[in-house]
Amino acid sequence: MAGVIFSKNQPAGLYGFLKFFEFFFFGFYISRKLKTKKDFGILSLFLSFGVVLESIIAVLQFINQESVGGILYFVGERNFNGQTPGIANASINGKLILRPYGTLPHPNVLAGYLTIAMAIVISNIKYQISNIIKILLLFSVFVGIIALFLTMSRVAIIAWFIVVLFAGFSFFKKKTSYRFFIYYAMLIILLIAVLLSSPIGNRFASLSLGDESVIIREQLVNASFLMVQENPVLGVGVNNFLVNLPSSYKTTNGIFNIQPVHNIFLLIFSELGILGLLFFLWFLFITFKRIQKKKFSIFPLGFAQGGHFQFSIFFVVLFIGLFDHYFLTLQQGQILLSLVFGIVWSDLNNI
Repeated sequence: MAGVIFSKNQPAGLYGFLKFFEFFFFGFYISRKLKTKKDFGILSLFLSFGVVLESIIAVLQFINQESVGGILYFVGERNFNGQTPGIANASINGKLILRPYGTLPHPNVLAGYLTIAMAIVISNIKYQISNIIKILLLFSVFVGIIALFLTMSRVAIIAWFIVVLFAGFSFFKKKTSYRFFIYYAMLIILLIAVLLSSPIGNRFASLSLGDESVIIREQLVNASFLMVQENPVLGVGVNNFLVNLPSSYKTTNGIFNIQPVHNIFLLIFSELGILGLLFFLWFLFITFKRIQKKKFSIFPLGFAQGGHFQFSIFFVVLFIGLFDHYFLTLQQGQILLSLVFGIVWSDLNNI
């Protein structure tokens, strides 16, 4: 609360403080509600519906290179095309291609949602008795992967490959001999090679330290460190990173990119100081210890038993959080974060 009182924009800090409790109770509700296979199945089924809907919208946006429009406006789709100022485009073979948004505020948020939702859906398939539901879940993963690649969100795609890689290792470790590890690894390597050789793969291969996105992130990181130096104990205050950014942002071209630092740890450090960061790290530690009690094996990202899939979605949040901020700054990202922690702290290991 002290970080709110001493912040430049106290109303923004108070709003962020109240939002923290809102999502804390949402996560707490999820953790208490999920107890049985039936609860988990219902959650996975609804998430699969979301994956299918968002994936279809994303594919249509990519094909048309503009928003779908119509009734989708009322469920969150923005009105945009490839020439809309500030829109997320990717350079593919020298041509700017619109990255699909779905009904979410940015392609990276869509990719994060798809990655987490598909990890949850996959983990539920083996618990389903109905073949129809299994087919629906598998179909949602199929279209979800297509949409995920179309978002061209590098971090989320890498996170997805890691999750799938260790999921397969965990499955084969229980079912077959070690030679299948080699076959499975070769298959993953082949898929990565196909991806990198495709037009979308150019987005990965062409990444350099001189890219505008990299430079902007570096400038924001430097600004966050300046804020920490000036306010090391309590930070600049909840929701006050952007308020303090103009006085900390150092640029050579006179252009300011007003956006949060793309790292949830640095963002917490900047806004809540060392006390807030230590509390967050302590919470992550006890969360990991809770998952560890669920007896995941040497391949902890798999879905074969116990806490495997819970570690997977926990890993996805932390990995993406190293390179983006939406888990703390956007409504949809905050809901995703609360959902993940709610699932991790639930008693689903009993299934």
